[in-house]
Amino acid sequence: MRLDFSIILLLITAAMIKHGRAESVCFESLGSSTSIGNRESLIRHLAANVSFTGFTTATVGRPPDQVHGLGMCVGNASGMDCRRCVTEAITWDLTILTNCTSAFSWETQCMWRYSPENFVGVVDVENKIASYSINNVTEHARFQEQRRMFLNNLTVSTVSNKTGFMFSMGEIGFNASHKIEGLVQCTRDISKAGCGNCLATVRSFIADIDDDWISLEAATGSCMMRCRLQPIAPPPPAEPFNYPPSSFASRAFRSLNMQ
Repeated sequence: MRLDFSIILLLITAAMIKHGRAESVCFESLGSSTSIGNRESLIRHLAANVSFTGFTTATVGRPPDQVHGLGMCVGNASGMDCRRCVTEAITWDLTILTNCTSAFSWETQCMWRYSPENFVGVVDVENKIASYSINNVTEHARFQEQRRMFLNNLTVSTVSNKTGFMFSMGEIGFNASHKIEGLVQCTRDISKAGCGNCLATVRSFIADIDDDWISLEAATGSCMMRCRLQPIAPPPPAEPFNYPPSSFASRAFRSLNMQ
């Protein structure tokens, strides 16, 4: 299936955007040299500690140059992959988001966030970001309904997750050649009620996006949803199996040789 084009949509209400990509938001402001140094120390702390439990928060410095941060593994990423993700993502982002005093980013295997404001435990429903690809789909109405119900089920599973990780992923069949995959997650600093509120905000945000999307990621600083229509990979070809000769055939062969 060929994607006709991709769209990146940013809706930020709290501050002016300097840079943004599908999963990153930056708030522009020139910080002092002290706050920049505190931010770099914070980033090193997040990268060094996120792999132990899959989640970490930290505060570095004193007001007015204090910086608060959060790092988290996304989904079922291993500790090693998550640490590498945080290290590489933040390093890459900060080469572009140099003057951002506040930012957050959802990557494939991790997410991170920092701000001079203490956001830990506060549900972010203001700063919304989404990226999506659109294309025509056969049985469009059925696809819309299936993905809606699928995201609803993942939302319920995420909020009711007894592990406290507030994470759920899965897939459902759509037709003989495609399936729908999804992942939903909230940051672990907020309550389950806050997670539900955040995901409801994101789902409402998604409802305003073009109905023809087949791949989408939408998020705030506190929660994220991913969903895509994915081709089903054909099964690998069966390897030929050479059966060993039966014991009867072996005995018969030996008997013939002995005559």
